[in-house]
Amino acid sequence: MTCKILIFEREVFRHSGLTSWLLRKGCRVWETALPSEAADILQAENIDVVLLDVREIKEEGLTLLRNIKTLSPLTEVILLTAPGQIALSIQGMKLGAFDDLLVPVDIDVLTAKLDEAAGRKRQNQRTLQVTCSVSSQAGVPKPGLSDPLILPRSGSPITPRT
Repeated sequence: MTCKILIFEREVFRHSGLTSWLLRKGCRVWETALPSEAADILQAENIDVVLLDVREIKEEGLTLLRNIKTLSPLTEVILLTAPGQIALSIQGMKLGAFDDLLVPVDIDVLTAKLDEAAGRKRQNQRTLQVTCSVSSQAGVPKPGLSDPLILPRSGSPITPRT
């Protein structure tokens, strides 16, 4: 598994074991507990999947999901939820989440979902590239910086955990 993963969790150190495991699997991993930092990472990096822990932040998590999908529409988001948060899960799926997983998460299920989500993102990127290529051959202007799918990178480099 090689992909770029952003973990958003209010208590970042809670997922240190998960981060270590993902790093051993060959992933690049960013962790944050701040929405503004998540936005910076999404603008600076081509993140494949966001693991968004909404157990404690509930509705704020749905706002963050909306922001993620606005900043990086092709990035897939997997919600981490608690039992009893079915309404939150349903709303998250309606807003574009790839899937939701109950915590504690079975590591094999998480691996499969991360692979599937990263695969979907790659497929969507290829589809977008082909569409842009066909459009340009047909004389349709290519998307520019004003296009919501293409965002300028922020000035400060953001490095993943290694």
